[in-house]
Amino acid sequence: MAERLRRKAGALGLLLLGAAMVFLGGAVVTMVSAHGGDLALIHACVNNSSGEIKIVPANQTCNRNET
Repeated sequence: MAERLRRKAGALGLLLLGAAMVFLGGAVVTMVSAHGGDLALIHACVNNSSGEIKIVPANQTCNRNET
């Protein structure tokens, strides 16, 4: 009986570990896509009328008059 409980606990542990890995994998994908992809790149916004360039964080969006 004790062996049976031990097997169930082991299976539950593996199931929880698998679920945690799937959750963390999804979180990593979400973070990368929220940061505009490759964090090693420099992200910038260019003002459409003046041509002024400003460096911005990877997760910042440009203003309406910027690209």
